[in-house]
Amino acid sequence: MKFIDSNVFVYHLADDPDYGERVSKILSRIEMGEEAATSTLVITQVCSYLKWKRYHNAIPKFLEMLRSMPTLTKVETTFLDITSAIKIADETRVSWKK
Repeated sequence: MKFIDSNVFVYHLADDPDYGERVSKILSRIEMGEEAATSTLVITQVCSYLKWKRYHNAIPKFLEMLRSMPTLTKVETTFLDITSAIKIADETRVSWKK
């Protein structure tokens, strides 16, 4: 099962010239029944991005798009998930900086 990160939704919604077509195909496969997952953290990130870009009207459309994808599992994200990610990053020496 594929995990759909926020950039996939943002590139689709923005019709990105470099990645828009590719990510739209990914989302089309999910609409056709391919199983995938995303998280409440990702959904919040996309909504925050849309609000920041002043695309307030796109937020309900984005949420409706998610509701229309029954094979897209929406996984709840908790504070414990974040603290676990920090621990894993420390153990694997993954940097938080680029």
